[in-house]
Parts: sequence; structure tokens; C-alpha cells
Amino acid sequence: MSNYIALDVGGSTIKGALVDKFGKLLCTPLRFPSFSNKTKEDVTGQLTLTINELLKKANKANFSLCGIGIAFPGPFDYEKGISLMKNMGKFDCIYGLSLSDEIKKEIPSFFPIKYANDADLYALGESNFGEGRQFSRVMCVCIGTGIGSGFCQDGRLVKEGLLVPCNGWIYNSPYKDATADLYASATGIRRMIKSDPDLCDIKDVKELADLANSGDKKALSLFSHFGEILKEILLPHLIKFKADCLVLGGEVARSAKFFTLPLERALAERQIALRVSHEFSSMTLCAVPVLFKTAPYLQT
Repeated sequence: MSNYIALDVGGSTIKGALVDKFGKLLCTPLRFPSFSNKTKEDVTGQLTLTINELLKKANKANFSLCGIGIAFPGPFDYEKGISLMKNMGKFDCIYGLSLSDEIKKEIPSFFPIKYANDADLYALGESNFGEGRQFSRVMCVCIGTGIGSGFCQDGRLVKEGLLVPCNGWIYNSPYKDATADLYASATGIRRMIKSDPDLCDIKDVKELADLANSGDKKALSLFSHFGEILKEILLPHLIKFKADCLVLGGEVARSAKFFTLPLERALAERQIALRVSHEFSSMTLCAVPVLFKTAPYLQT
């Protein structure tokens, strides 16, 4: 059976696991600090450490391996495996460096290495193996510090064409005086909290959700307002793409029960299903086998 090493590289953590061709995790994901604000040697060392630990697990279980898939935030040259991040407070030290060359210096065997944007892999994971797998046209949205997005048709990513924004990313879509990223995110919720004198002592979304869970009317009202913002931002994209399902994931989606009602009503009128992912943290890793298919991306 075809199995893969899957890595999800973030600004603070590298997650890694072994995944089979059906998107099933074959081990509990490993977690290591990514050292994104340290030296080139620190960053590449953590990557190779994670890969080598997973190679050990694969050898011990006698799993055959046929590739390494790595999710990396952008800007990034995904064809060449080169980070293009600069002055963003993370990964400045590897700007212009071929990660594949660095990895191949250290791993004992050669495997093909493929890279993809983390939001793209999340969407591929949900559409092929997660909450969107029973639907044809799926918009996947991951709500964390910012808002990540991807559009999939029959399990393949749509990144260009008249029906989707450039790259399938909505984070920079204009909204009010700024962009969707500043409003439809944990950042947006924190801005709303700070502007409310009765809630300004709340530290984060989880604390706000705890308050909402106790029935606090102010907290519930704030979440409801956030749901209206999400509806205003997402609905035009869903309609334009002719989506039959919206999948919500990310840390903010853990509190979805407090803010999805406006979305549910609008989507029900248009016969668009709404699914909230409970496995979003592993979906990026699960999607790695899709990268090794002949055509994971749909050309339009």
C-alpha cells in the first residue's frame, strides 16, 4: 500500500504523521517547535528531525513509503520548495532556500517531495476525506487568526477561473474598511471584544465562548454579529461558485454553535449544506496523498 510522510509547518509548530493513500493517519501526529524565528540550521534541522522520526516509525511498522508532502504557509514557491517569506516575523532565515535540497542532505533514502499551501491542503483534506467528501462543489473555510479558504470540485482544488477569487483565497477580499481577514477571524472577534466596554476584559475567543455557554447575553450577541459578518463575506463566494456545501474549520469553529445561525438560514434558502469540521486539525496532513495524484488541481 502507498503511504506518505505528511508535514504541516506553521510559525510555531511542525506537525507530522504517516498517512496512507486513503487519507488515514497511521500514527499519532508528532509535534516539534518550528523555530521559525531562529537560524536556517534550526529550521531545516527541525524539518529533518520530524521526517527522520517518522521514518523510524515507518520502518518499525514495516510501512512502505513513496513520498513526502509538506504544507507550508505563503508566500512560497510550491513548485521549487522555496520559502519567499520576508519581514513577516517568521522563516526570514530560509528566504530563497531550497528546502528539498536541505532535506535530501539528511534523510537516508530519497523520496519525491511535494509542497502545497496549508489552506489548499486543508480544503483538499475536507473535500476528499472529511466533512465535504459527499458533496461535489465544496467551499472550505478555516477560521483562525486569519481566514483561510479553498474551493474544490469533485475532490480537486479550483484555484483559478471566473467562479473563484485568485488562488481560491478570500482573506484579502475587500470588506467594509479593510479585508475579510481582519473581520472574519479570531482577530476580528478580538477587535469586537475590545470595542465593547462590557467585554473588553475577555482575553480570547475561548473565554468568550465560555461566557456565551453560561448564557451571557452580551457574549451571545457578539457571536451573533460575527455570524452576520461571516454570512456577508462568504455568501457571495458560495453563490458564485455554485457550492453545494460549506465546511467550516479552524480554532474559531469550535465555537460555531454560537454564530452559525445567520449562515444556516441563508444557506438553507439556497440548498447549500453547512458542515462544521471536528477533525480540522488533522485534515491538512490527511490530504497529502492527494498531492501525489495525477491532477489534484482542476484546470479551468
